[in-house]
Amino acid sequence: MKPDPLGRALAAAQRAVELAPSSNLASQALAQAYFFRRDLISFRAAAERTIALNPMDGATVNVTGLFIACSGDWARGCAVAESAMQLNPHFPGWYRFASIFNAYQERNYHAALEETFG
Repeated sequence: MKPDPLGRALAAAQRAVELAPSSNLASQALAQAYFFRRDLISFRAAAERTIALNPMDGATVNVTGLFIACSGDWARGCAVAESAMQLNPHFPGWYRFASIFNAYQERNYHAALEETFG
């Protein structure tokens, strides 16, 4: 196994952004690399840029919202994830993860179950 996988992921994501600065997917990769390196200041900036680059890409917006929520900004993350659900009324079930995790971390287990199983 090669050393420093998070450092290599960050370098690859930075290179992707250099090569395609208008790509929301490159920006998402950069945001996730920062998230997993626990560089939350850089993560939040990259996450907001990801959303701004293509707010109509529901999957990218939703997963970015989930990461924002898991970084501690539950209100913003859940709102971002919810905005992705508004784009497509037939969204996949995993789009609910941010609101499920939020209810669970608030110890609102009934709401978490309701959100999970409807």
